[in-house]
Amino acid sequence: MVGETKMTNAEDIDYIIEANEFAIKKDHHGAITVLSKGIEKHPENGELYAMRGVHYHLICKYEEALKDHIKAIELTTDEFLLAGMYANKAITYSALNQTVSADSDFQKAISYETPWYIPQLEYGKFLLAQGRKAEAIKYLEIAKDNLAKTGPENFFEEAEALFKANVQK
Repeated sequence: MVGETKMTNAEDIDYIIEANEFAIKKDHHGAITVLSKGIEKHPENGELYAMRGVHYHLICKYEEALKDHIKAIELTTDEFLLAGMYANKAITYSALNQTVSADSDFQKAISYETPWYIPQLEYGKFLLAQGRKAEAIKYLEIAKDNLAKTGPENFFEEAEALFKANVQK
């Protein structure tokens, strides 16, 4: 690892706030522009790469997204952040139909001991898409049970609905 990502100065936070303002308006190009400026000034900040990667993914620029996800992971040692970064990388691999790489990165994401269960939800969705229903149900149940306690509520509702729809009665 190159180093730990930390939001240590107000300027880094300003880039993230401004990018989020564009994201709220679904202006992913605007968010990418702001995050690119932040990366130019602070190339050691993995969170800026991670966020830009998500926005590239949302406009279907998967190769660019993948490069940013990889760079974000290289720059980060925080396990909470890494869980999300690996999950995002896996989602991008899935969009590129690279299912072996996607599966591997989902496994990395869920291997981190974090109180965050969205990677389990996303892995469950991925497994369903792969026709691996029994495995998917296991991860959806983990996500559902834990997100019921920790939230966010919209992710809990999604996990619960997918779990109920796929459990054998």
